[in-house]
Amino acid sequence: MKRPQSPPEIPRTGGPAPSLLLAAKGYLKAVKEQALDELRQYPAPVTACDAQFNYLLERRDAASEELALLDSISEAVGSEAGRNQAVRDLILSSRLIDPESRTRLLAHCAEQAGGS
Repeated sequence: MKRPQSPPEIPRTGGPAPSLLLAAKGYLKAVKEQALDELRQYPAPVTACDAQFNYLLERRDAASEELALLDSISEAVGSEAGRNQAVRDLILSSRLIDPESRTRLLAHCAEQAGGS
């Protein structure tokens, strides 16, 4: 099955690096938008027979689920260290974050820890 052309960029700002939670949310939102854009441009599929269309639907839904998990982490976990660990765990287990982006996100996490 076709994968997106290139992984989304990890969000960066002009100021201090965003939190790991915000970086992961930004990445997953970009994955979801990428899938939605491809779905909008996709020719009319043959219902339940078009593997690429079904793949895009699954990718969109998985991004929504992982974003919901990140929202629940930000609401349920009290300490920043606990949130960062929960986000790291999600990054490591995500089906949507490719290996290169996973490495960049985790390096971002290490930057955050070193810069605090």
